[in-house]
Amino acid sequence: MVDKSGITVERVFDLMDNWRHLPAYQLERRADIFFALFLPEVLRCRLGLDGDVALIPEFPIKQRESNRSSKVDYLAYSRRAKVAYLIELKTDMKSIDLKQLCLLIKTARNCDGAQRMVEGLKCIAGSQSVMRKKEVRGKYFHLLNQLNELCLVDIPGLDCLSDHCREKVDTYRSCVEGMKLRDMPKLEVVYILPTEDIPSRVLDCMESGNVRRLYFRDFSKCIRTQEVVSRFADSLDRWTKPAGLCPP
Repeated sequence: MVDKSGITVERVFDLMDNWRHLPAYQLERRADIFFALFLPEVLRCRLGLDGDVALIPEFPIKQRESNRSSKVDYLAYSRRAKVAYLIELKTDMKSIDLKQLCLLIKTARNCDGAQRMVEGLKCIAGSQSVMRKKEVRGKYFHLLNQLNELCLVDIPGLDCLSDHCREKVDTYRSCVEGMKLRDMPKLEVVYILPTEDIPSRVLDCMESGNVRRLYFRDFSKCIRTQEVVSRFADSLDRWTKPAGLCPP
């Protein structure tokens, strides 16, 4: 590849266009921030949402037998529609994990799925592995604070205690233990995929679980009119073709 001087948007996407064809390069982890910039707009456009859509990346879902978690790429929440979306981004159709898909469907299908998900987060946030590390406590406090700002939970006196929560274990513990759940939204599962060429087993699972699907073309259409990000739209069109099977 010919080197180009200067750091530009064009060069950023040229690198991703080229490197996604390499064996160990994970495009999803590099491109997710660009998808996140336009995801609220695409959700409003494609799912008919109205109003603001909040995003939380790498949202933890508690595993049944422990305080470990499985992460979903984004939790999106529309306060006006009272619905939350568990969203997975896949830049390679072969990276769709049936086990993960089934977990997300099961989480969303439960009538109290959102409540269980937040209660699970409360268990993780209050676990010893989080309590004993100040920097980890701080990150979970930041996550709980975001849920509080979205009115998904209520943490009494949080504004007065915020600085102490990061520094003092007892204050942090009392905030976690005092956290109360508010009216929980319904949950839906959304997958962002390059194309509609979905393996039959995966498609059957998605359709039986009422999984919504967004495609790269949905993003491309939404952002084409924005000149500053038209280069991202160009790469979205390229990324619909399997890595390694076409020229970079």
